[in-house]
Amino acid sequence: MLRRASSAADDELRGTLALLATIVTWGVTYALSKVALRHLPASELAFVRQAAALPPILWLAWRQRTFLLPVRYLLPLAATGTIGFFLFANLGLERASASVGALVQGIAPVLIAVFAVAFLRERLTGRIVAGIALALAGAAVLAWGAIHVTSALGLIFLFLSAASWSAYTVIGRSIGHRVTALQATVLPVTLSVVVFAFGPLFEDWRPGGTGPLVLAVALGFFGSGLAYVTWNFGIARVPAARAGVYSNLVPVVALLVAWLALGESVGWRQALGGAVVVLGALLASWRGPFSRAAPSITVERCEASGSRRP
Repeated sequence: MLRRASSAADDELRGTLALLATIVTWGVTYALSKVALRHLPASELAFVRQAAALPPILWLAWRQRTFLLPVRYLLPLAATGTIGFFLFANLGLERASASVGALVQGIAPVLIAVFAVAFLRERLTGRIVAGIALALAGAAVLAWGAIHVTSALGLIFLFLSAASWSAYTVIGRSIGHRVTALQATVLPVTLSVVVFAFGPLFEDWRPGGTGPLVLAVALGFFGSGLAYVTWNFGIARVPAARAGVYSNLVPVVALLVAWLALGESVGWRQALGGAVVVLGALLASWRGPFSRAAPSITVERCEASGSRRP
């Protein structure tokens, strides 16, 4: 029994490290997306990113002979995590600064906690309720301050992006014991490439130069390729609400990159609203020390087919 408990703890630790590595990657790529969007329209950047993500994902899937995913999982994963999140984020960042976008993303952990209670039947506590109230108050302050720096439509797109990502996280958690991380990644990303290929019907795709294209490819390879695998690996081993806690680091990393690389500054209203949102998110999603291990992706089925988990 002690051996089994130790194995479960090691599995959760690996999941935690995978989530942290993914969050740093996404914080950097989120801020740098603002640079690419100065030269590429939203749907074109999304298409290039997701297309660049396919090679590492397909290579890993080929090695592990892991491709198929039931349609009942494929459609919600693609609609929320690989299509909705990127489309809404790009549309929002076209109209807002990277720092504002990063602050809005701070509400995602609260939404994850809400969705986990509603759909995964996680227990609703007074702490979660207080955290939600705090986060909503912070979002209101943030929206009030953002009126001076961006359009209301951009703010709406950024909130929709956060909601899409929250739904994707909870869906991934709910099916983590049925499918592998690659199964939850390869076909949803492939489907998003097909969907974004229709972008020229709605936006004017224009040559953006070699630099922006190289940046978009790098964002896709690391931020939409390898990072998706490590994220799905992590959330299959860590409770959804706890994964939401770690997600609080994404806005922090993105803000630092926006400040250092883009020269953006944060006003006092934005700082106040973002701080209250993050505080509410921590309060709503924190579960304390590692008290229990999350169920992992099914190991027996992977080993039987000769594959290895990522």
